[in-house]
Amino acid sequence: MHLFLLILIIILILALLIISGLSRSLVHVLLFHYNDFKIKYKIKDDQWWNPAISWVNKNNIKWTIDLFGFRWITKIMVQFSDAFHTFNTIELASDIIREALYLALLIHAIFGLLFGAYLLIFFGSFAIILSVKILIAFNYGYDELWRDK
Repeated sequence: MHLFLLILIIILILALLIISGLSRSLVHVLLFHYNDFKIKYKIKDDQWWNPAISWVNKNNIKWTIDLFGFRWITKIMVQFSDAFHTFNTIELASDIIREALYLALLIHAIFGLLFGAYLLIFFGSFAIILSVKILIAFNYGYDELWRDK
């Protein structure tokens, strides 16, 4: 792999770490110090920012596609229905992309593949990590394991 590309990937990994950390910190501030946040940033839209009331926004999403018993569009749209869900999604997406980059770099280092193969490995890693982390583990935990229906 070219040195320039390797440096670019390392910078991207560091940027994703920062984005993930900032998103996580904002979610915690919204959960535990919302009033301070509201005053400091002069927040006017509590329905979007305040997690104590914004969680109902997801109930207003009517557009859905049921496929194999899973409400795909609703699950995706909920991730952007309020600040809490949006910044959790940004954190999670940053983590997944970073993990895929790590895995692709590791496979590249072990097998010394060409850059085109590296891209295939990255997207394959991304798809696997996304599938396991979100579609299987999170949704199972959220929908089946932790809640009574």
